[in-house]
Amino acid sequence: MSERAAAISSADWQSSLLYHRSLLGDEMRNERLLSAVKRVVTSKTRFLDIGTGSGIWAIVAAKLDAKTVTAIEANETMIPVIYGHLRENNVQDRVNVVYGRSWDVELPHRYDVILSETIGNQGFDESIVRTMIDARKRFIARGGVMMPRSVSLMASLAHIKNDKKLPVNVPISANYLTQVCRNSILRVTDRQQFKLLGKPAELISADLTSIKSEPDFDNLTAVWKLDDISRANAVITWARADLVDKIKLDTWESLSWTPIVYQFEPFKVGKGQINFELNLGAKLHHWSVRLESSNLPPRSYSPMFGFSKLSFDAFDHKR
Repeated sequence: MSERAAAISSADWQSSLLYHRSLLGDEMRNERLLSAVKRVVTSKTRFLDIGTGSGIWAIVAAKLDAKTVTAIEANETMIPVIYGHLRENNVQDRVNVVYGRSWDVELPHRYDVILSETIGNQGFDESIVRTMIDARKRFIARGGVMMPRSVSLMASLAHIKNDKKLPVNVPISANYLTQVCRNSILRVTDRQQFKLLGKPAELISADLTSIKSEPDFDNLTAVWKLDDISRANAVITWARADLVDKIKLDTWESLSWTPIVYQFEPFKVGKGQINFELNLGAKLHHWSVRLESSNLPPRSYSPMFGFSKLSFDAFDHKR
């Protein structure tokens, strides 16, 4: 068995293929990115796709008769998929495929358009800032287009519709487990289970055409005013990317990304203001909510808090 074949067989190839198949089936994502690529690619364009995945945007650029097309991909499993799609679309001689991370490879020339869809569930968690800083330094041509131009982490106060008192239909209390679980980070798999409350807020944004270093992901804050605060029991975060002028990709509207849920115990009050703070700089997230102009203490959560409580209570039980 070859070294490359061994690497593929040992990888989690099924999850990679299923994930990229879900991307190809994402109508909103495909429509926005296709429109953006068509907007900027001409027969004079040198096009670079970083993190090409299944290779479709490199293929689109080749079909638009781009002068040069290069596709970089670090996932070993996807390399034969890319070549398979190139052959399917008769552009195998038009696209140069490079295996590796973009900051580790050398390329022969600079590019007029650089696309990188390395947008994580929270915008920045797939190294898009590092990728684009390096691409600006080494790969972009003078006057070239970076796509996306910016990435933001958005947040909205929300109501989890199925946040029922547990156990359901059993006349006892299981509030201990409910309280500990509020320190867990959830992923949105069914958007119908959530209702967004109030206008989405921008927690942090990065201009990828000019940023020089990773932003600070601590002390990210948002404020919402509601007529009925008691309905709020979570804050949901997702990514928004400004692709080109007037074309944005909002991952809350896309089924390919999974927004992140930060739970909290509801405040039993009516009209008021909730202040939210999120810290992503550490390996384990920490978030807190508090009521403005209230004597109630802030409510703070973290996976570490939940683990510590379980560990302390287990030790206390044994004494």
